[in-house]
Amino acid sequence: MSWFVKAAGAKILSDKFADKFAAEDPYYEDVEVEARPGKKTKKQVKRELPRGLSTNDDRILRKMRRKAYCLDLVFKLCGCRAGWSAIIGFIPVVGDIINIWLGMSLIHLAERIDGGLPASVRSRMVSNVVIDFVLGFTPVLGSIAGAVYKSNSRNYLILEQYLRTNLSYFDAIRLDVIMSSEATTSQTHVHRRKHFEPPDEDFAPESLSVLVSWDELFDWQKDNHYIRSGYVRATNSMKASLASLFYLHNETGNIYSHLIPSLVYLFVTLATLDYFIPVFDSTSWKDHAFIIVFCIGCISCLGLSSTFHCLKSHSSTVMAFGNKLDYLGIVILIETSMIPMIYYGLYGFAHLQQLFWLLTSAFGLICATVSLNDKFRTPDWRPFRASMFVAYGLCGVLPVISGIFVLGVNEASKRSQLPWLLLEAFLYISGATIYACRVPERFWPGKFDIWGHSHQIFHVLVVLAACTHARGLINAYEYAHTTVIPLTV
Repeated sequence: MSWFVKAAGAKILSDKFADKFAAEDPYYEDVEVEARPGKKTKKQVKRELPRGLSTNDDRILRKMRRKAYCLDLVFKLCGCRAGWSAIIGFIPVVGDIINIWLGMSLIHLAERIDGGLPASVRSRMVSNVVIDFVLGFTPVLGSIAGAVYKSNSRNYLILEQYLRTNLSYFDAIRLDVIMSSEATTSQTHVHRRKHFEPPDEDFAPESLSVLVSWDELFDWQKDNHYIRSGYVRATNSMKASLASLFYLHNETGNIYSHLIPSLVYLFVTLATLDYFIPVFDSTSWKDHAFIIVFCIGCISCLGLSSTFHCLKSHSSTVMAFGNKLDYLGIVILIETSMIPMIYYGLYGFAHLQQLFWLLTSAFGLICATVSLNDKFRTPDWRPFRASMFVAYGLCGVLPVISGIFVLGVNEASKRSQLPWLLLEAFLYISGATIYACRVPERFWPGKFDIWGHSHQIFHVLVVLAACTHARGLINAYEYAHTTVIPLTV
């Protein structure tokens, strides 16, 4: 009986629910074919792009399709497809903000077609992003509903339909030329179409070893040539990439050095926060909010980092997008670290608090924008990446200097827990320097392939710095409620 209910439920979900609620696949569509006389079945065929488009429109449509596929459909698990948006959506609050930003950036890309988007088309796209954002307000179930709704794929299909039905006069002439040309070069056309398969088709057979050396990597996998072996072979499969959690390779240390701490911070935030934070008569919801903001920043940064290092073997598309989110997680951690320390370090000086919150948020927005730029993630920009994040982190010095001017060195040091901040800065700067210089593997190539290379050291120092900041934040909270606030009452 239970088997029957399960099968019936699966049938309903696959046919009724998907047809009415889920979006179509940007790359494939189902067509009815006659399997045998009198019986028709559905067959999945590749969706053809509109022909006769201008070079600019064709480029934008292809780019939007790739991004929508990455955000909504790149992973396949248990027969269902989901993308990075679904994973990001499980991050409380921050995930919803990131997803709406990604959705709006896709609409901004679509607006660059020749002649721009009509207001009616743009409003339909924006409404899809808003619906996805509203769904995200419901914990867990909302994220699942958003993964099924696939607002980015819907917006791609809206753009495709608009371009298909609004070919200009010159586009129509261009299409006639293409159609007549195909009549005489059909074999050449078939050969060329193979070039435009969905992303990431050049993967090795599953029968080969899961680990490869530097020389066997695809170009998109290459980053640190001092690490010579232990690479996970490109999988093009979410299941195969997740399986790398259970065997040893050169990303194992990078994954678990951030995965375990992110789960610890999640547990602390959900279950034991009151144990670590003493409650005073003057404690208010603001104190809990500021401390939880920092915890969410740690969970986001460490969670996105471990997810990226686990799934980077999937494909070039997943690796590129995951790399951007990895850097975005660092921005989130720095921002959520400074917000509560500004609150306690400058308690009672509302105008200074607001000023530095605005400055750090503006700098964080700049860093986030640069982090999401494709050029920024290339190996040549490694020193610049490290320097930019160090400079962003050093913005936390400005509120301390301001506190020294208005409170004096001793009082400002106690309020902001300056010794802990200095230790935190030392750990972050040391980690960024080691990461940028690729020490120690640059001196002994191949000796630190699995354990002890610069990226692992950087990860460990980031975790230690986050723990240092947490200790300083709790001390600042205690000092505020035992000394600062009683004196102001």
